[in-house]
Amino acid sequence: MRYLRKRIRELELYGFLGLLAFGLSLVFAFVLEKYFSIYYLWAVSLAFFLATSINYLLDERLIFAKSHVPIGQSYIHWILIEIAALAIIVGVTFFGTEVLGLYFLIARVLGGITSVMLAYFLEARFAFRVL
Repeated sequence: MRYLRKRIRELELYGFLGLLAFGLSLVFAFVLEKYFSIYYLWAVSLAFFLATSINYLLDERLIFAKSHVPIGQSYIHWILIEIAALAIIVGVTFFGTEVLGLYFLIARVLGGITSVMLAYFLEARFAFRVL
């Protein structure tokens, strides 16, 4: 039971830090698209990697600190998992924007919701090997 409570607390903190990174990603995407005139899908992708790298550092320090995986190795696994998450995010963003006619940041929110749970379990299992 204690193990389950620990995992739930980790998931809650992971979710909070993910929301923080998600907010940063939205701000970065908005700034890149609006002020630097970067195509919205490129802006979403670049913003995602900037926010994800910040999120990695926070998660590594605050959630997965007991991981014995070297930081370089865990970051490589993290990025590979995040690339898969980004593919989902960009796909949903494109579909929402081009097919459904949504504003790109609204579609980006939907893409983020779609990918977050999958990313937690993959990162905990493969990047940090704590599950």
